[in-house]
Amino acid sequence: SGVKEAAGLLAMVRAHPAVLQAELAGSLRRHVETVRDVDIVAACRERPSEVAASFANAPGVRSARGVGRASVTITYVDGTCLDLFCVDATDFAVALWRATGSVEHVEQVAALLGERGFALEDDHLVDERDALVPVTDEATLYAHAGLALIPPELREGRGELRGLAAGRRAG
Repeated sequence: SGVKEAAGLLAMVRAHPAVLQAELAGSLRRHVETVRDVDIVAACRERPSEVAASFANAPGVRSARGVGRASVTITYVDGTCLDLFCVDATDFAVALWRATGSVEHVEQVAALLGERGFALEDDHLVDERDALVPVTDEATLYAHAGLALIPPELREGRGELRGLAAGRRAG
């Protein structure tokens, strides 16, 4: 899956009438050299599972896994593979962050959030009283973890959190 295919898929997702915003995530957003699939997170104004299903049933789809859920894996006849994560608009920032970072990075940031009394539940951030904490963008999520915003290309879980604690924030 090249950048050209990703751009086309992103344009297609953004054109859906129920999609408020959509962004590339995963290894493409991290600028990893080997990209196996295209990850896209979409904020939806209608039920995310129904929006995801509409893409799984589109022309040119060879197979789809996860239909009925808000995240689907779609393989097109040309071999391109799309992992589409449809979420409510309020969950977009956390979902985009989660779908962008490597597993290690996500686990490390989640651990820092835990140390500060927060927890990730699906694509929500909650505090120690289990109250929903609004997260408007990725910088807000990192701030709750005591970190400055970490650029997507550094979200690999290979020590990028060291030296980025709140005391060393720039700006």
